[in-house]
Amino acid sequence: MTSQNALLLKSLEQFVNSPEFLPPEAVCQDAVLEPHQIDLLNTSIPSSEISHALVRLNCKRIALHGPSGTGKTTLARWLAARLGRPLLIVRTADLLPTAGAQRMAAMTSQARHQGAVLLLEDADFLLHRGRPGREAWEVALAHEVESALGKYQGVAIASSSLCDVPDPGSLRQFEMNIRVDYLREEDAWTLFMEAAASLNIEDLLTVAPRELARLYLLAPADFATVVRQARFRPVKDLRELYIRLYSEFSLKLRPWERLGALRSRARGMA
Repeated sequence: MTSQNALLLKSLEQFVNSPEFLPPEAVCQDAVLEPHQIDLLNTSIPSSEISHALVRLNCKRIALHGPSGTGKTTLARWLAARLGRPLLIVRTADLLPTAGAQRMAAMTSQARHQGAVLLLEDADFLLHRGRPGREAWEVALAHEVESALGKYQGVAIASSSLCDVPDPGSLRQFEMNIRVDYLREEDAWTLFMEAAASLNIEDLLTVAPRELARLYLLAPADFATVVRQARFRPVKDLRELYIRLYSEFSLKLRPWERLGALRSRARGMA
């Protein structure tokens, strides 16, 4: 056996036993939203159309981009479940620091063998090729991944959390380009009420929808984080739930924006 084949075999063995290889029955576990909530995601193309393109029209290349925590991985898991296939999650770190081509070949081989949907997470190097200051390894890795995807016949999804729009040249290899953005006001309120219910909060009149609407950078992951942390720091009422979400929201603001947000919040509480 050659050293290259030995490396491929070792990579395959690692990913067969990896917790990031999710079988169909587990593919939606630990997501920031339940499968029935998928329409709450703020996607540039409705989830039903994306599903139809994969299931009925044999779409095989999807690019997902948008801020962190907005549900890109959740959407990929849901799509894999709709196809009745497992999901193999590959991150950029999995392809580094060396032998990126061999590692990518091993992962596409594993996905093909298991009939899996392949998700390339944190694929900034692939979706933002035109941005200034790219490192040499990013250029080389992009070529290697593109070459591997060109030979791969299964469904592949690439996601990036960089907030700027991917350059057109990067998107030509994908059949669908989908932005996943921060929650719409009405959907943020829906998750707010569901979070309150899950935490057994009953005083549902102490926060108005217009107050929550001021937190315009909320993502599904913010609600998941607050609910998860409530296991260790209980949330006693709706106002406290709002304050904790405000803390998550404020982390996304630039320094000069935080003062304005604090003033707006103070006026709202006056």
